[in-house]
Amino acid sequence: MRLAIVTHNVLRGDGQGRVNYEVARAALADGVDVTLIADAIDEDLVDLGARWIPIQPTFHDVILFKVREFAWRANRLLARMEGEFDVVCGNGYVLTRPHHVNAAHFVHSAWLDSPAHPRRTLSGIRKIYQGIYTRANVGWERQAFRNANRIIAVSSIVRDQLVEIGVDARRIQVISNGVDLDEFTPASVDRRALGLPSGVPLAFFAGDVRTQRKNLGTILETLPSVPELHLAVAGSLDGSPFPELAKRLGVEERVHFLGFRRDLPDLMRAADVFILLSFYEPFGLVVLEALASGTPVIAARSVGASDCIDDTCGRVIESNTDTRALKEAIESILTFDADASVRAREAASRHGWKQMADAYLDVFRNVSRREES
Repeated sequence: MRLAIVTHNVLRGDGQGRVNYEVARAALADGVDVTLIADAIDEDLVDLGARWIPIQPTFHDVILFKVREFAWRANRLLARMEGEFDVVCGNGYVLTRPHHVNAAHFVHSAWLDSPAHPRRTLSGIRKIYQGIYTRANVGWERQAFRNANRIIAVSSIVRDQLVEIGVDARRIQVISNGVDLDEFTPASVDRRALGLPSGVPLAFFAGDVRTQRKNLGTILETLPSVPELHLAVAGSLDGSPFPELAKRLGVEERVHFLGFRRDLPDLMRAADVFILLSFYEPFGLVVLEALASGTPVIAARSVGASDCIDDTCGRVIESNTDTRALKEAIESILTFDADASVRAREAASRHGWKQMADAYLDVFRNVSRREES
């Protein structure tokens, strides 16, 4: 099988890029002829046998122009290479010409409607730009999805959002993202060595704390009603409104703002519960990373990875602003028995990178067989 993956990044350190990295690596191991049409890749894939055709847009600093130029050049390239591939897999708006598979990691029409969209939270030129950028992507994505024979959605939430914009549900297959089960694994850690308090219940949040999208605010607003709970927060604090919010709520002594951290596996292991209540989250790899670390998770239904949580390893709350429901979920998880870590790990083990990549390859093989017949 001759496979072309078209995407901006195929990188281990990038969310969507990591998905494509793992798919490409599994395909190469299976003897597939893999071509990566991308801006940036981890070049160990070339060492493993992949061919890289770079598309590196001129307008890197203006994302609106960058994505438009990338798709234009990818369309022209594949038109010239017509017939060279058995399967062409795009990722969202990277192609508008007909192709076999499109992996949908994000749906801009749903993001535009989110209460955390920058057109509602910013002002001035940034607000205008973000509105133009998202609206442009709404149209471009629809064109991309319309021209794909089959679409992979990374969660049931993304599937439902695709159906809302007119994609036939019969063309959609849900394949959840994966997790590195070797990097994220249960182990004992010394909280004090991580700059965290010992001997207290500890929740953990990791993500962007400079904007409202990840909804740290609701977690902070719940803390006064759970007076024994401490919260560790990992994420760059430049311009963040949340330290001031913690002070106004009188919980600053129990909130530990850690800034940007690279030791997420240890921080995951140190927590009693991980919480993610994002206003818009097509998947959320951190949910699986916490579960793989043996840490129960509370997620809002708006988080795509909530598909991976059941009552044995966490709680899913219906509204991401319901502080009472969050309080009850936290209190419930803090009473979990010692086997909760095992159950969390078992839940994550069903979503390793291998399982995800194998599911993608099954889709590609089915497409290739239909093309041959």
